[in-house]
This record gives sequence, C-alpha cells and structure tokens, in this order.
Amino acid sequence: MPVRPAGLCRCNYHDKCLHAACLSAVNFKDVTLTPTEPQQVKDGKPSERKSSHQDQFPGSLPRLGVQKNKLVIIMVGLPGRGKTFLCNKLKRYLNWLGHNTQHFNVGNYRRKNKGSEEQDASFFDQKNEAGARARQEALLLALDDLLEWLNSGVGQVAILDGTNSTNERRNFLRSQFHGRWQYLYIESICSDEEVLNSNYRAKMRYSPDYKGMDEDKAVMDFRKRISNYEEVYEPITDRNLHYIKLIDM
Repeated sequence: MPVRPAGLCRCNYHDKCLHAACLSAVNFKDVTLTPTEPQQVKDGKPSERKSSHQDQFPGSLPRLGVQKNKLVIIMVGLPGRGKTFLCNKLKRYLNWLGHNTQHFNVGNYRRKNKGSEEQDASFFDQKNEAGARARQEALLLALDDLLEWLNSGVGQVAILDGTNSTNERRNFLRSQFHGRWQYLYIESICSDEEVLNSNYRAKMRYSPDYKGMDEDKAVMDFRKRISNYEEVYEPITDRNLHYIKLIDM
C-alpha cells in the first residue's frame, strides 16, 4: 500500500521533493489505462458554459472504489505564493515522466465567465455576495472539467489550482474525491517580503487581471485582494488530510 505524505519541505530541490511525494501518494508502476473512446478536454482550458453542478455536485456521482492509478493535486495558499508556477512545473515534469497530467486553474474559469463586472480587490471581499457566487461557479466549472478529464480514459493526474483557503472549501473538495481517487494537498506558505514583492511584480506583468494597468496601482490592488483573503485564510492543520507544506519558496 503506498504511503501518502504529510509534511514540510524547506529544501532547494522542490521538483524532486514534489515528485517523490506524488509517487509515494500514488503508485504509477505498470499502469494500464482503459482503452476507451474518451471525450477530450482541451488542456485544462475553461469552456463557456454554466456548471452542471447547479443540480448535483460531483460527489453525488456513483463511486466504484478508489482508483489507485489516478491522483488529484489540490493547491492551497494566498494569492501571490507561486501556486500557478508550481502547477506548471509539476505538470511539465509529470508529463515528461509519462504520467498524463492536466492543470485546471480556477482563476481562468473566473475570468472566462466574468461578463462585464469589475474584478478588482472588492470582488474578492468576503462580504461581496455576487463575487462569492461568481468564484464558487468558477470552482464548479473547473471541477466539471477535472472530472471529465479523469473519467475520460486518458487522464491520470489532475492539478486543481486555486486558493482553497478555508477548511470548509477543502472539506468540500475532499468530499468530491474521497473514495474515488487518491488526492493530495500542496500548501504554499511565504512570509519572505523580498520573495513576495518579486512574485507580485511578476504577476502584475503577466496576469490577465491587470493587463494594461499601471504596475504600482496593480500591486496596490493586489495587496488589497490578499488582505481580503487573509481575513478568512486557514492554514492546513488537519492531520487526517494528505498534504505537503512548501515554505518561503
């Protein structure tokens, strides 16, 4: 029975640590995927639609036992902590190793379905009910595609990229995967101001949320967004979860 990890990583060899952790969480040896005619999911890209979870959650689907050859990696952390960077590195590395991996970025679904509303820092205020509904809808759309990917016959590893910053959200996600696939949380924690400032500036240059905005104004808005998340953020402390903490990367 493979051992599922829970621990901390402070070393300079994060690719190797993450790879070792993933392999200890799921045994990929001699994997045989079912030769069906799968529905293809386009590289984790959000589709233009409403979530099918308005009437039922994915957790209500029939479960035939844990599939040991499939793994869901769930990112956790405040904005600007390098989660998407880690996701992209993990995806490339695991695909290179031959494990068919897809990256589902909840922020991309949010942007795809935002319509005409502004998504500045106030959109992420926990008191903003419309913003909360839009963020929940984005999560459910990402889950739709993630489920389709893992059920397609070709998907082996799915990476869910989002803040997932509360125990309530993480328990909800756990309920979707528990008893069906193996799953692992990776929490990225950073309090190093030099690293954070570098992350923020890089994000301002490449994030679609701040395209065309003055960099200093964008950083100011982004810091306000982070403050909104900090009001409700709960680090992982549940020892019953399978998780890794990455600190000050």
